[in-house]
Amino acid sequence: MHIGMQQRVSYTVEEAAALLGISRTKLYECVRTGEVEATPVGRRWLIPAAALEELLGRPLPGSTRISRPGSETEHNDVKLIGRVTKDADLRESKTGRTVVVLRLAVRRRHGDDAMFIDVVAFEEEAKRAANLVKGQRIRVAGRLDQREWVAEDGTRRHAHQVVAQHVEALEPTREDPRAR
Repeated sequence: MHIGMQQRVSYTVEEAAALLGISRTKLYECVRTGEVEATPVGRRWLIPAAALEELLGRPLPGSTRISRPGSETEHNDVKLIGRVTKDADLRESKTGRTVVVLRLAVRRRHGDDAMFIDVVAFEEEAKRAANLVKGQRIRVAGRLDQREWVAEDGTRRHAHQVVAQHVEALEPTREDPRAR
């Protein structure tokens, strides 16, 4: 479910197969061969709405369109699934914009260690992401950005972050057992 809204950013294989008018078996085969973009979530696969829209050549009703530029040289599309490392903190930037900064732990392809990725969301998306809590599994779609600043010692610093266009909770918030 998309936080705060009923927009779809992904579909199950069963839903996607019905929209495409093909069997689930055929769609699973396309996912395995890489013909159709998919994301593993537990033991299931989710198909991004944008991938379905590309295959269909038209927007899906109720979907959130993530733009896909025509040339790879212009492509800046980031999709991540991971766990929030601390509760979201909604605040106002120096320019008056509503902002949420999250850190996401994303497992590496091999092994159990994780990468920690900074995610920032602004305005309405920030308000929708404000209720995310530590340990919650989420999906983020957005673009890669680079922050630059001058440190107190006068050196130039920079860091990469994902600017979220969409944040989706993949599981409900976990109750704190101490709160009972």
